[in-house]
Amino acid sequence: MSHFHNFSNRIDIWTNITFYFSLIFLFVLPWRNALVIVDVGTSITIGWLFGLMLGISWLISIYLKKSIRKPDTFHILFFLFTLWVIVSIIWASKISLVVEDIVRYLYIFGVIIAFWDVYRSERRLNFGFQSYIIGVFILMTASIVDYFVISSYSRATPFGLNPNELGSHVVLGVPIAYYLIRSNLTTEYQKFINYIFIFFAILTAFISGSRTAIVVLTVVMAAILGISTSQLNNQRDKYVSSIIVGITTIFSWLLLPPKIQSRIMTVPQLIQDGDLGNRQEIWLSGYHLFIENPIFGIGSGHFPLEVGITAHSVYLSILVELGVIGLFMFIAILISAFKSVITSKDTYQWSLIFLCCFLVILPNDMGFVAVLLVLNFIIIGRNINSV
Repeated sequence: MSHFHNFSNRIDIWTNITFYFSLIFLFVLPWRNALVIVDVGTSITIGWLFGLMLGISWLISIYLKKSIRKPDTFHILFFLFTLWVIVSIIWASKISLVVEDIVRYLYIFGVIIAFWDVYRSERRLNFGFQSYIIGVFILMTASIVDYFVISSYSRATPFGLNPNELGSHVVLGVPIAYYLIRSNLTTEYQKFINYIFIFFAILTAFISGSRTAIVVLTVVMAAILGISTSQLNNQRDKYVSSIIVGITTIFSWLLLPPKIQSRIMTVPQLIQDGDLGNRQEIWLSGYHLFIENPIFGIGSGHFPLEVGITAHSVYLSILVELGVIGLFMFIAILISAFKSVITSKDTYQWSLIFLCCFLVILPNDMGFVAVLLVLNFIIIGRNINSV
């Protein structure tokens, strides 16, 4: 009996270690490439390091308990999608590009499965979300310092990060912060932190100059205000919440120099013209590539090779590189996540998170790893709620 008790304790210890590594991984995720540990041809970043430690500790835990949580449909679909990426090496013109994507997707799949296996309670899920929010806080703080001190009111690019990737993490954090605010397990202190996060997210989105981030943030904030005000009984509280968001937006706008204000003001015209920041030409080139290879695509990772620039849309990138089959698989993954949204008890909060995930990667190919992890959290949340 004592031996069994000690063995059980070892399983719990390694499961907890995996959970703690997962929190660190989520914390560094928004700025994972900021610190390079060693450069040996391929940069070993702090994000890669903690991802590796998460994977090793998880493998030890499943070795000890001799079992793994049964995968959800979402995970099976993502695995099949990864297999299709591997198969695309057959018709790819440059094998090394496909190999890079294979490593990336296998890495993401491993992280997703580890999270799925370890996160089995709402409390753990909330801790994971809060770690990501604090990590984005670090990114936002660096952005504000970069904007006001270092770059002298130019577009914020902390850690050399692309402004669109900065915007993706910030915008993705807003519905997550709202979810935590609404959670019954969140303390008043944590709720205050997440309210502050939303305030700084609006400011950071503006100083990033990312028009994609501002458009998506506008949609998400409008949805949050709509849901919040409909659930508030006090008419005064409805007005107060709307006024706070309005003042924050005006304050952020006034801090911007004319150059960034002019850039943001082009959004309505870009939408009307269908140009979306010179994306029309990129997408047209992608369309011609797709017509030439509609079923199987040109091979994973090959869009920049053929066009000279990234697709600026995850959906287009998948369609061109992996064909109709690849896009169908990815849409099936999204549908699986959406089904979890509509069967969850917190449908409103999860629907906001799903909407943000869907929109962030529509005119953008930044923040894809974070989006996949958040979609996985939607699956986790549904299964927690159904227990």
